Amino acid sequence: IWQLENWLKRTDDKEQVRELIRLMKEGRIEVGASWDDHMTGFYGMEDVNRNFYYYKEIERKYGLDIKCFVMDDIPGYTWALPQAASGSGIKYFLTGINPLGDYWGAGTSIPVKDLPFWWTGPDGSKVLTWIDFSSYGAGRWHRGAGIWCFDAPSYEEMKKKVATQASKGYGKPRTLPSESALLKGEATVRPELVVEEYNRDAILVMHGGDCYTPTHAVRAVENIDRWNEEGNLPRIIIATPSMFFEHMQKRYGDKFVSYSGDWTEGWSSMKQVTYPAGTAAMRWARDHFTVAEKLCSLNSMLFGDEYPGKGFHEAYKLLLTWLDHTETINNPKQHPKEEVERDLRLRHSLVTGFYAKVRQFLSLGFEQFCSRIETEKPSIIVFNPLSWNRTDLVKVKLDKSILAKGFSLLDTITDKQVPYQKLPGEDSILFLADGVPSVGYKRYDLVVSEKGPSSSAISVEKGENTIENRFYRLTVDESTGFVRSIVEKETGRELVKKGTYQFNQFKQLSVAGAGVSTERPSNIVIEVQNGPVQRKIVVKRGEESLVPRCEYILYPGLKRIDVINYVRRRELRQQNSYYVIACPFNLDIERLEVKTEREYYFLPCSGENHLPGALKWLFYNQHAIGLNEGGGGDGYNLIVAPKQTYVNTFVGNSREQTRQWHPAEATWIMILAWGKKAYKTRDAGMIEPDWEPGSPELLTYEYSITTARGDFDPAKGYRFGWAFNVPLLAKQIGPQKGLLKNAVFSFFRPDKPNVAIVTVKRPESGDKGSLIVRLQEFCGKETTLKLETPFRVVEAIETDTVEESTGREVNLERLI
Repeated sequence: IWQLENWLKRTDDKEQVRELIRLMKEGRIEVGASWDDHMTGFYGMEDVNRNFYYYKEIERKYGLDIKCFVMDDIPGYTWALPQAASGSGIKYFLTGINPLGDYWGAGTSIPVKDLPFWWTGPDGSKVLTWIDFSSYGAGRWHRGAGIWCFDAPSYEEMKKKVATQASKGYGKPRTLPSESALLKGEATVRPELVVEEYNRDAILVMHGGDCYTPTHAVRAVENIDRWNEEGNLPRIIIATPSMFFEHMQKRYGDKFVSYSGDWTEGWSSMKQVTYPAGTAAMRWARDHFTVAEKLCSLNSMLFGDEYPGKGFHEAYKLLLTWLDHTETINNPKQHPKEEVERDLRLRHSLVTGFYAKVRQFLSLGFEQFCSRIETEKPSIIVFNPLSWNRTDLVKVKLDKSILAKGFSLLDTITDKQVPYQKLPGEDSILFLADGVPSVGYKRYDLVVSEKGPSSSAISVEKGENTIENRFYRLTVDESTGFVRSIVEKETGRELVKKGTYQFNQFKQLSVAGAGVSTERPSNIVIEVQNGPVQRKIVVKRGEESLVPRCEYILYPGLKRIDVINYVRRRELRQQNSYYVIACPFNLDIERLEVKTEREYYFLPCSGENHLPGALKWLFYNQHAIGLNEGGGGDGYNLIVAPKQTYVNTFVGNSREQTRQWHPAEATWIMILAWGKKAYKTRDAGMIEPDWEPGSPELLTYEYSITTARGDFDPAKGYRFGWAFNVPLLAKQIGPQKGLLKNAVFSFFRPDKPNVAIVTVKRPESGDKGSLIVRLQEFCGKETTLKLETPFRVVEAIETDTVEESTGREVNLERLI
């Protein structure tokens, strides 16, 4: 859709536009429904939904019927795609995966005899799927090295190649490893070579390529026409993807094999490690995009403010374009230095542009919302954009005049004073807000004192290396600054395993077999900062350190451990090396199950809910990773929530056996970046460009940890991860008049813990009297829920993913 939209914007000839639309309506040209070819391991919950919004816009405008989405080159995809596609009215999925080498566990070992197959999503919805295992260029000549060579320079060459290929049959093995190697996942054979013959009456061969010109297509048409005119077999039909799928359904009905599961590839990791600053910006902006939508929707409904629907609509295109599967400009020998640097600037501007727009929408929306809340005193408004009541940390900037006089902070519901902590060098305080309602706000009053500034500052102690609260005791190694011990007080359990790695240890891993080099800290200074809200160990290292500062934080009122690492971006330069943070947990690897939060579900890393032969050694996460030791109700679980990263593995998983999950120990590896610095150009040879121009020198990497007795609960994992990544918003106001007079108020609340409100927005149609409330169940349980809201609901209709009515009414109980 990205290509079509840009062509329509740049084409002045209305007759050409009419001709294209006519051919599309006749089914002679087909455009896939996806915005772009995406590295879908990157997807968040809304990305996979919004990916299909733009095809629907084109479809409505021109009266089209788009049935298929196509993604090429990427050798694997997220399990969320069939659910999102089917929910958007899409029937078919076509992909030509890149078969060059193993690509870290690319693809799936689904046998060719099962093509096409129903790819079933987490909710049971499905799309009919064809994988061209020989790539999207299987029909290309490729200078005589192609498989079918439809566009060979001479017809005789094409005829010979097609006849030879057809005589082999489809799916017969050429070179086959041992059956035991295949079963163990040790072989790197391409799936189309494994083993049983195809027995349908048609196959689909993709004829495309990088930087493809019309010359190749015309030559292919001429060769194919001559082949068919001579009466040769098999007959070759130039067709759109939907024509092929419709033929198969007409011929075989719905009698196709079903496969359900994830097969996300290893490529997605390369986006993050190449662009770590962009990844961090994208993750923040994606999470807060829906926060801004909720605020602007409330302002529109409550106060009649203009809803910036067009701005939201256009902003998401920037993110979806940045998610394109290419990491760099292709074929570097063809491009001069200037073009390479321009490409990097443009790529980075997509994610920074999206980030800037989200900050703008969020700031304006929250400012307008807070200005309508009445208060007789200076107050702090705390807004919770998530869909459950929260007790969580708040950081808020205050007027200098209030800070100079001193004040107490009052909970307007309990009428009790709330402890707070001033932040050194800032005009801000921290406090713990209690019971902030779902998609709602709570007001705290500032009672100003004339006695001077309150005593709420932190104390700093040097020479100490331990902090504790009622939940944990954390000790840092004085010689390294890494964590020596974390003890959970309730169970007395030590969470840090002694061994090869230290906890929160920064490592540089060479992929060229050069061994492992470790960050060797020097000139370490450790200080403990104690305050009424936050207790922190700050580790400062020498200027030469890649990680000059890290912080370990506990809170008296929260059962969680926060870790912050500051990494020098320009020092991540060692070519072909990966930079990671290792956290060895004291958990029994033999009894450990790991689940990672994806778009709609928690995916077990061990293989359940994966397609056959899919990648397992790497895994991706949206916000939370659940580590469950034991089971049957008597287990022990630990949740990790990364903020700026999404690529993970465990010690023991290897790139040589990518389709296996076999960690040797419970050491979580958070992958940060790849030391990619050199690039070959046509005119300047090897250059070392700034891959993310204008990015800050210090990169921030944060994660949070919590623990509990019993088995891992996906609902708790989901809430923990989202709360850490989407903190409560806060702003000082008043005194002022306003339409909202309640001290605490909720606008939307689902009554089930396994269902979240993803977003609240105005419809894409522009209907000013309606709202879209997108709900998502993420524990894999069929659920009936009640959605409570104070708005007067006249009618509630279920819609699909792209906001078209399904015709089913929904009964909502209105909360007065």
